Amino acid sequence: MPFNVKKRGKLTYYYQGERPVLSALVTEELPDGDLRIYFSGLTGGYSAKGILNREELVSMDPKREIPLVFECWELWLKEAGICDSLQDVDFIEVHAFGCQPKSPNPLVDPAGYAAEQERLRAAYAEAYRGFFAERLPDHGLPARFTVHLVDVPDRYRARNGQLTEFAPFCERDFRAPDELEHGDGPAEVWLKRQSMVSRYMLDHHPWDVVGWDGTVYPVAFNIHDFEARAGRFHVPPPIHQTFQAHNLVICSFVPRKLDWDPEAVMLPYHHSNLDSDEVLYYVDGNYAARRGIKQGSFTHHVGGVPHGPQPGALEASLDRPRETDELAVMVDTFRPLHRTSVARQVFDKEYPFSWHTGGVRGTTSIA
Repeated sequence: MPFNVKKRGKLTYYYQGERPVLSALVTEELPDGDLRIYFSGLTGGYSAKGILNREELVSMDPKREIPLVFECWELWLKEAGICDSLQDVDFIEVHAFGCQPKSPNPLVDPAGYAAEQERLRAAYAEAYRGFFAERLPDHGLPARFTVHLVDVPDRYRARNGQLTEFAPFCERDFRAPDELEHGDGPAEVWLKRQSMVSRYMLDHHPWDVVGWDGTVYPVAFNIHDFEARAGRFHVPPPIHQTFQAHNLVICSFVPRKLDWDPEAVMLPYHHSNLDSDEVLYYVDGNYAARRGIKQGSFTHHVGGVPHGPQPGALEASLDRPRETDELAVMVDTFRPLHRTSVARQVFDKEYPFSWHTGGVRGTTSIA
């Protein structure tokens, strides 16, 4: 079917039908005269039936699916009058959706599901690798780099960018790598952005860098170098903030003195986190507000759901020393946090009931 064409500025849209949901492809004229092409995402099964008009239905068979997707793109290029072959196109980015097995059920057979997931991922990787090696041997490999910067909170910096004396750490607490890892190539790199996974192959190992330019470079920061802040009364979580990034903050809970006023309650107050999801990883020490938490525990409190100390925690805190040895890392995300299939497999279904009197299915309180 011939394309309808709509041109708007430097963009040209190629679509079929009068009221399509998506364009098949969009081209962008670049200032240097090159043409950037955006293809609509496809699955192998839809490619065969819906575009190539074949009777076969291909699903979860990457060796057959991947060539079908590229065959559809090549057909579109011809119908749009852009070029006659993928040989004329240099691929910069290829976004691939992460495949999920249709069986077994991850709740019934989590180990089998994980094994099938790994098998499929390896099969899709090999299919992409094989396509470029066999069909486009003279091409370079597609790549996509996305960097989410993790930086210190703005309020810790002076106008010239230097850390202030009020920051809970200083520049000397950050150290650059002193020894590089080594590995043998080739290496496959997976990059996930939102719900899409980009995969690209390097003919060498990516850990072969010798230095960094600009303002993006790796550093190490030891959580024990975080200088905790304390107050006469309970201080809110933002006082523990260590880093900020796009749509998230990272906080460090380290050993520290606690609220020393005789009338102070040495526990966090109940709260609902209306604007964020909260994940805590308990590294070490004793967390007084929660029964059943131990080293290596993860908790996830979704935005808007009230949570706080368990029954009995207040009474138990009255005779405690006014200090804590807890060590934990918290990540607050300002968009809903979705658990992966692996996280769902280790989810503790009893945890939401731990606020009942006596804790999880128990008969005594934390006190």
